[in-house]
Amino acid sequence: MDAYNGIFVQAHARAVALRHKVAVVFAHSDPSLKGETSIELTEDQGVLECRVYYPLPANRISGFIAYFKAIQLGRARIQTHFGSHDLTHAHVMTRTALAAWWIQWREKIPFVITEHWTGYMPADGRFKGGVRKWLLAQLTRRAVAVTTVSKNLQSAMRHHGLLGEYVVVPNVVRSVVPEPHYPPALQLINVSDLVDEMKQVSGIIKAMPLLIKRFPSLKLILVGDGKDRGMLEKMTRDLHLEESVVFKGYISNDEVYRLIHASSLLVVNSLYESFSVAAAEALACGVPVVTTECGGPEEFVHPGNGIVVEPGNRELLTNAIAEVLLNRHRYNHDAIRKEALELFSAEAISKAFDLIYQSVQPPKK
Repeated sequence: MDAYNGIFVQAHARAVALRHKVAVVFAHSDPSLKGETSIELTEDQGVLECRVYYPLPANRISGFIAYFKAIQLGRARIQTHFGSHDLTHAHVMTRTALAAWWIQWREKIPFVITEHWTGYMPADGRFKGGVRKWLLAQLTRRAVAVTTVSKNLQSAMRHHGLLGEYVVVPNVVRSVVPEPHYPPALQLINVSDLVDEMKQVSGIIKAMPLLIKRFPSLKLILVGDGKDRGMLEKMTRDLHLEESVVFKGYISNDEVYRLIHASSLLVVNSLYESFSVAAAEALACGVPVVTTECGGPEEFVHPGNGIVVEPGNRELLTNAIAEVLLNRHRYNHDAIRKEALELFSAEAISKAFDLIYQSVQPPKK
């Protein structure tokens, strides 16, 4: 599981904890461990978190065995606090769902799967291998529910033969204290990994010379890092945009929100996304969004809060950005924020998961 998926899972768990007792087991290898297993138990925002770290395994088979043992160790530690659980919720297959299936087989405890991974998307291509596809098809069929963060991700999984009882539950977006939205200057922001074959940040940078001709004071803030940062910085220098394009790297979530709130709009130029938390965060700040039709944000971006364009078309992207900048005072920022929080707040996601849990788990007598 990558770091961003971990953040998304944590937000889902904290949302569920508004209505249910929640414990999370996270197991991972640690090369610094020499023969011993480390267990850390913490509680934060109503969620009991058990992290189990085990020595780096010698091969894939021993890795699976070590992972399952670590999950059991974590469950045993949690049971001393909570007792046995009623439902297992696995986030991001494969190992997590295998562990949930194993618990179901041994203890008759049903399980739910939540998927965030972009690898199923047609433009990504990372979901490969006949054995893997067969195994995940077994898991999705045996889960009592499979939730995805967008309709497009659900469609992509079904296209791969991963059938099941699907429900769309978006990612959580934090509610921030509302403030008047009056950006001090014209500013675009993009929040993403700097991996250009997916995020196409280069397309936004290449649009800047034309945009600056129309809006001379315009700035582009790039939040994030990745393997293509050096290439993108060189492109910025080659286009003489050093004064107009700012690379912020990885920064705190509070700082991201501050920069979004100070921006005129957020730009998503991705070729594919499973959701786009950045777009949802911008809307939760009352900031309009220009996005490509990339698999996630077009499900919640509409003429009242932004513009959707086809991916890979720089002219359309440039024109859409210019249109929003020219008409920025016509957007109802309070209405944009209100709609976003109705869709993505922790309370909204908590209600969505509660409906799923109640439908698969009979009430206790």
